[in-house]
Amino acid sequence: MTPEGELVSEGESGELYFSGPGVALGYYADEQTTQQKFVDGHFTAPSVSCYRTGDKVCWNKQGQLEWLARIDNQVKVRGFRVDINELE
Repeated sequence: MTPEGELVSEGESGELYFSGPGVALGYYADEQTTQQKFVDGHFTAPSVSCYRTGDKVCWNKQGQLEWLARIDNQVKVRGFRVDINELE
């Protein structure tokens, strides 16, 4: 999706969002992060929230998602997400 919450077309990039029954309702005891990462679904039922992954992706010509980069300052170290700002 674009920053405005619109779907992107083939070849355009945007942030990857997840929704559905397996998606959590938020972060335990972290309301600020919950509000940043869990947003109302634009393309789902109004009561279903979407999780913003922080991954920048695009649709390729085969109709598959291609990962491009991280939008935020997180990196993965041995399977764990680490925020660079926390290290600084």
